[in-house]
Amino acid sequence: MGNWFLEGILGVLYLTLGLIVVVIGYRFYMKWAGKGRKSEAIYFKPDPLKNRLIIGKFESYIELEEPAKVKVLLADLEGNEKYVIIEKEFKKGLTPITFDSTQYEDGEYFYTILTDDMKSEKKIKLQNQK
Repeated sequence: MGNWFLEGILGVLYLTLGLIVVVIGYRFYMKWAGKGRKSEAIYFKPDPLKNRLIIGKFESYIELEEPAKVKVLLADLEGNEKYVIIEKEFKKGLTPITFDSTQYEDGEYFYTILTDDMKSEKKIKLQNQK
């Protein structure tokens, strides 16, 4: 009983060790090749939407790692596009976006920023009417 049992356990251990080495090697290769994880190509900076309640005009910022066509919009809570705020080509770096909420109906929306391969959104509430 001892020989075949010990050989079986050693075989499982070798197989497990081999799989671990393959997974670690693959992750190192993907990191080296620059694949596997997308960088944060767009994000709000600094975040003016911390309180989520928007009254009147406010300025947010988009920072891009490379030039990209950007679309900023308001979407309803189901994710359907309601209003396009801006749609244009942005340069690399930090770009301010001024948003005048008085042009839109009060309510809850997703403030959404889109590029060809990225999406960033935050839930906001517009409240301009008393």
